[in-house]
Amino acid sequence: MKRVNKFYLLMALIVLPGFFATTYAQKAIMLQYHLKDGDKFVSTMSMNQEIDMEVQGQSMVINQDMNFEFGYLVSDVVADSFNLHTTINAIKMTQTMMGMEIKYDSRDSSTFNNPTLGTQISDQMNKLIDKEITTTNSINGTVGSVDLGAIGADNAMAGNMKSSFSQAVYPNHKVKVGESWDNDITTNGMAEMKMHITYTLTKATRKQAFIDVKGTITSPDETARLKGTLTGEMTVDRKTGWVTHSTFDQDIDMQMEQQGMSFPATVSGSYEITSHKVK
Repeated sequence: MKRVNKFYLLMALIVLPGFFATTYAQKAIMLQYHLKDGDKFVSTMSMNQEIDMEVQGQSMVINQDMNFEFGYLVSDVVADSFNLHTTINAIKMTQTMMGMEIKYDSRDSSTFNNPTLGTQISDQMNKLIDKEITTTNSINGTVGSVDLGAIGADNAMAGNMKSSFSQAVYPNHKVKVGESWDNDITTNGMAEMKMHITYTLTKATRKQAFIDVKGTITSPDETARLKGTLTGEMTVDRKTGWVTHSTFDQDIDMQMEQQGMSFPATVSGSYEITSHKVK
């Protein structure tokens, strides 16, 4: 009998953790940003992208390998919103096209003068380094106003900032594992783009939430028509709501029109972003 009791006790010890884990997984959770004035974060993003263009019947392939470092500072936190000050700390790029290689590193001045293009790329890139962009965001992650500061009133940049941060948008209600929610984003940069994104909560623990991301990208702009897809995953720190790690794959078909000529192109890229709070 003692052996039987020990067996049942052992089975209970094995089964109970699984039971509690299953019960917790079914519990609806609230995803929101819980940030404080003065909170600081640093993010690194690596981007590998291939652009295949057709110019006057000839194929042109551009390969880009880019790395960014971003700094973030939180301010003006109130009950339903906060300001986020974003600074691009560093950019590193290697680009190959038609046998020509272009390298740029914001932390290495020897790369600022390219043998073929001179300082054209470095001049544009250097304008972004250490410049602050301020966005006002809701606790759900939607972006309201965008202040480009010293960068100037560049609509393309404003649109990119808005769509970039809005990739981490949460619903205004609790969700369970397996439930999805949607978000629509319209950017007004060099070409208007519309993004429809579906998020799905795939797993939740006490400390983290895991989100699957799927989206479509379209543009009604006649000079730069495009259609594409976005797929990825996010890992969220539930204490702050901050996305600590994400990966994305993006595929886009484009049709650009310029001076009566048509330039079809495909863009395929993969992105990985890692972020942590600065203590």
